Amino acid sequence: MDLNIIWFVLIIVLLIGYAVLDGFVLGVGTIYLSVKGDKERRILLRSIGPFWNGNEVWLVAGGGALFAAFPVVYASLFSGFYIPLILLLFSIIFRAIAIEFRNKEDSKLWKSFWDISLSVASILILLLFGVAVGNLIIGLPIADDGYFRINVFELFTPFPILVGLLSVFFFAMHGSIYAAMKTENELQINIVKKIKISWIIATIVYFLTAALVQFDIIAGDLLIISGIFLLILPIFVRKNKFGVAFVISSLFAVSYIANIAFNVFPNWLLSTTSSEANINIYNGASSEYTLKIMLIIAIIGVPFVLAYTIWVYSKFRGKVRLEEQKK
Repeated sequence: MDLNIIWFVLIIVLLIGYAVLDGFVLGVGTIYLSVKGDKERRILLRSIGPFWNGNEVWLVAGGGALFAAFPVVYASLFSGFYIPLILLLFSIIFRAIAIEFRNKEDSKLWKSFWDISLSVASILILLLFGVAVGNLIIGLPIADDGYFRINVFELFTPFPILVGLLSVFFFAMHGSIYAAMKTENELQINIVKKIKISWIIATIVYFLTAALVQFDIIAGDLLIISGIFLLILPIFVRKNKFGVAFVISSLFAVSYIANIAFNVFPNWLLSTTSSEANINIYNGASSEYTLKIMLIIAIIGVPFVLAYTIWVYSKFRGKVRLEEQKK
């Protein structure tokens, strides 16, 4: 049993869980300002209210597992991504504050401030994650000591920016599909329009980024599968089968992240300076004993996270109705 491979897979699974689950919450945040009226915005907030906090557990678990299982990878990422990661952290915190504080005061100015904060923070989170992923795909100038020192503006080159835009518009679509599942009547009709617009932009950007990257055979096949998921998705949106569309949207996210994982494996970080400077699942890992103890903890803890996730989504399934909203 290769513990290094197991932990590589487990961390990717945790990150996929975060992308699919918190991705739709962030997507709702990106379209939030385009919904007019306090009542409709309260509906969107109520649709994500029971889930957003629990969804962040997947990111915390993934980040914590990366820190413990592959500390060299974690340290190297912070050496070059320090400013973007701090900005990302502030955005995640501000997103949470906006959701919690928005309805604490009955003031238009108060609500407008937190409405803007929610949307800006959501967009920033998606953009920064996308830019980081774009840089991981093309590689980083990692030195022999395992660190890379780079001007923050050098991270925002054309390809990472494209991946960042893909992240923003895909998850805007993902969140809009979720919102369409939870709403009805005129609000649902308006949200469907946002699905179509974000799908068009996400599809164009996706195939543009796919054309710019060289993948190996396995990842190339997954890239085609991702494209198929994206292309068939509007069929179900037109038929108002938003549940199926949400599953397909989630499968796109799963296959896209799997593309990247297969492409870099067994590496975590690819170096543009020398292949010998790549940080992989072996030279970036903790001791075998640490990985073994962590695996025991994961076997005990992960089922609880899954059980809670399944329970909360089943408990709060169904529409969020206009007549249930209070001023």
